[in-house]
Amino acid sequence: QRDSFYNGAGIRLTGSFGNTLFQYRLVNDTLGNGETSSARIAYSRQVRNWNFHSVLGLQWVSRETSQYWYGVTDEEVTPRFGPYDINDPTISYSAEVGGTFPVRESVVFRTTMRYAEFDSAIADSPLQESEFSLTWNTSLSYVF
Repeated sequence: QRDSFYNGAGIRLTGSFGNTLFQYRLVNDTLGNGETSSARIAYSRQVRNWNFHSVLGLQWVSRETSQYWYGVTDEEVTPRFGPYDINDPTISYSAEVGGTFPVRESVVFRTTMRYAEFDSAIADSPLQESEFSLTWNTSLSYVF
């Protein structure tokens, strides 16, 4: 059992420049488990009925939050998960591409592929299975 509740509050700044969007976020855990910060830049382009997008992102996570999410304290040690401490803030990167297409007036198809590369301190955690994450999502949504 692991207590991993994170209750964040913070600010988000968003700027739109034509087809380009920039977003910065700073979040503090109200329970004292550190801070996170992220910056993203996105570009979208409509081609006929398709709306294509791409996003590049960077996420900074404080030492306290990194330890809270990916560290293993002495109290949490099990035969499967040994002790693990993260002593520095972590920085991870991500990239996403995708497209959206209206199938009908009230039905929208969306597909995205996202790659995230984790900081080595996160990748080395016994709670983490890989140095990166690759996800592909596809959805069909009804819009009302």
